[in-house]
Amino acid sequence: MSIRYDDKFVKTPGMENEYTSEMISDLVKCSEDVLYFLNFVTIVTIDGGRKKLGDLLYPFQKKMIKMCKDHRYLCFLFCRQSGKSTTVGAFALWYAIFHSDKFIGIASNKASSAKDLLRRIKIMYEELPFYLKPGVIEYNKQSIEFENGSKIETAGTTEDTFRGRAAAMLLLDETAFVSDGIAREFYTSIYPTISSSEEAKIIIISTPNGVFNLFHEIYSGAEAGRNEYKHMKVTWDMIPGRTKKWRDKQIKNMGNLAKFKQEFEVEFLGSSNTLVSTAGIEFINTTIEDPQETDLNDRLRIYHKPRPGEKFLIGVDPSKGSGAHDASIQIYRIDSFKPVKLVNAATFQSNTTDTYELSSIINRLSIYYNDAVIGAENNAEGSTVTQNLWWIFENPNLYNSGNKENEIGIRATSASKTKAVITMKKLIEDGSLIVKDRETAKQISTFIEKNGKFASSTDGGDDLVSGLYWMCYLIDTELFEDDVDMFKNKEEDEDVWGILSDIDDDYYIEESSW
Repeated sequence: MSIRYDDKFVKTPGMENEYTSEMISDLVKCSEDVLYFLNFVTIVTIDGGRKKLGDLLYPFQKKMIKMCKDHRYLCFLFCRQSGKSTTVGAFALWYAIFHSDKFIGIASNKASSAKDLLRRIKIMYEELPFYLKPGVIEYNKQSIEFENGSKIETAGTTEDTFRGRAAAMLLLDETAFVSDGIAREFYTSIYPTISSSEEAKIIIISTPNGVFNLFHEIYSGAEAGRNEYKHMKVTWDMIPGRTKKWRDKQIKNMGNLAKFKQEFEVEFLGSSNTLVSTAGIEFINTTIEDPQETDLNDRLRIYHKPRPGEKFLIGVDPSKGSGAHDASIQIYRIDSFKPVKLVNAATFQSNTTDTYELSSIINRLSIYYNDAVIGAENNAEGSTVTQNLWWIFENPNLYNSGNKENEIGIRATSASKTKAVITMKKLIEDGSLIVKDRETAKQISTFIEKNGKFASSTDGGDDLVSGLYWMCYLIDTELFEDDVDMFKNKEEDEDVWGILSDIDDDYYIEESSW
């Protein structure tokens, strides 16, 4: 589509201009001082029509602009209605006008949001004095390219957004609301371009949306000094005119205090009744790692392989494998008993593994992890799994909470589940449970107690948490008092890694005297 040039809004490339000394002075000042440039930038406000941005800037917005100019890695945690996108969009326009041959990429959580931000940037450009404008050679709904060779391009965030582009500046808007898998793959693909340059910038800005996603990881890492990002946090009460009365009105209108805390107090943990305390969840954030490797068609995430003499516990939450709920297996190494310290060794997660295959996997994992004790729920499909482990695979490491004939595995009653959950909570909050699995951490952050019941507060599920608390349940049983021989490791002549191929399901059957 051709560009509609005119003598007021969109400037033709190569157009000659007559400059007064005042214009030249403004050009020089604008090129050196972005805040001075913003005195010429017009924005459309919700209530007051078109106004100069320089007259509207709050102190935190001025600080934000200065940080963008002075630093390369930036992460901003801003509340809603704080002008964050408009402010950073104005900075992008300044950068493109006064820096030649630069590619500026703006990736938002949705393509429509990215286009809307570009629309606002185009208004800023069109309303500039004509002598401050560079000529335009590309002007459409997704990009602007100036005659100085600089280009602003927008897109929704996908795994391939801006892949292979030599970006001088990337603005990532509402990153917390991008699917975490996509956000991480996108970040992995574009980060090398930024890091290989001595000047390129990456600016990440968002309101919070839960914990253990990429945005939370980068921002909390910046706060703790674990990365190079400069950070800034803006809450509702930093915006002039917002009082306690305003706050109370918003909470009433939203009908949800937790949502207000997330959107306006920028709390990563929106729910006030998560089972694990905020401090406990923040502790988990420091222990998360990427798995060393995966196995079983990526269903098993491995963080540690067993060494001779090490002791392990396994917690199991079975499922039918019909594509609905996940089956989960949590494997933890016992580093010490007094005080207790348990460290994540591996995590299995699948909603398509049938009960027989699941039983076989649990059996083999128990063998591989030095005869690890198994705590498995025996309700519903769990009964099939525990019966298979006990009668078919004859695994002697299965913990039975009742009579072996009638109560194979752990019966999930109100009392036993509460005991398991409270044990897990205490271990996490004491720093005694080292969770490395990111997906488990996410589920812990939304696991709540409501009306005496424990469940996820979102549609993200809680199956990994269930496997975890059944593993923790084992710690508070008679095993550690009377049956410590359960943890005695048998000597093996060879490494049995290769979960499905190198371990025989008849391992215990062949050794038994039954």
